[in-house]
Amino acid sequence: MFKWLRYFPLALSFRENSKDYVIPHGPLFPQLRKCSWRIGGSRFRFSAPWANAVYGFSPFYRASNSYSSKEHDVLSCRLAPENSVAMPNNRWQASLIYSRQWYFVGPWFSGDYCSLKMTGVIYGQPHLEDFKGTSFFHPRVFESAVADFLSSYFGHEKNGRKSAYRGPLNWKVIPLSESVQAASFDIFSEVNGSLKKYIVFPVSHDRFISISFSGIYENERRYDQAPVINLMRSITESFRLEVGLDMQAQWREVSAYCTDMSLTSEYGELRWPVKPEDVGKPIGFASRNADKEELSLSAKKLLLKD
Repeated sequence: MFKWLRYFPLALSFRENSKDYVIPHGPLFPQLRKCSWRIGGSRFRFSAPWANAVYGFSPFYRASNSYSSKEHDVLSCRLAPENSVAMPNNRWQASLIYSRQWYFVGPWFSGDYCSLKMTGVIYGQPHLEDFKGTSFFHPRVFESAVADFLSSYFGHEKNGRKSAYRGPLNWKVIPLSESVQAASFDIFSEVNGSLKKYIVFPVSHDRFISISFSGIYENERRYDQAPVINLMRSITESFRLEVGLDMQAQWREVSAYCTDMSLTSEYGELRWPVKPEDVGKPIGFASRNADKEELSLSAKKLLLKD
């Protein structure tokens, strides 16, 4: 009867003295609500709760963070360079299209113990010609683009002499529609033990969307992470892509000469660390469908047919 009060998102200072194992509850408004992004003549649909704040005085207050492109066509978003610290080689430019964070709180005003953040970004390389004349709808090109993207973001960071990150891990292929597939995988941090979930998929010849979830850790013993993981699964299981005529035409243009439009079912870890300036050269990784191809980022053999 008083569950809503027991887990009301209010943080009081005594929370810092609590060392009990907690099963956090959240978000405050758990109902999944329909959301969509407009991608040219296509629609990406999913369901997610409203964002919620945690009330209280500093430093326990947590703001309700939420952003959405709404009805704006994400293909028309202006891409801008990423932060030079996060991506020193500046190989990919991006535009944020969605961001939302959900807080999970402990009982009796003990505040937030964890959160789940979902971020959607559209990427491209308008300033480079590495993929010029190719298409991200070609599975081998897209797999190569994923390798480039991940190495540009994570490959240069070190933990001592070793890489600070491992990935992609737990690679899976997700059918978003009858034609377009997405790749799902994790990036593991050797520094803090965090696991970041990615779902990436092409939306045009030269653009792809990355959806990431952060807030999950490998060895968390202070609280139960099941509520966070369950929310992430509920959201990802609602992902659907309604392919419009323009996107379908681009996909068919590639399928006219590519006999297998399926993403590889196996994708090994990338060889990190790597120097930022070396990204774009041949990258070592395992792809059962491409063991005879040199998956460098020139991809000259995969030019679109006239």
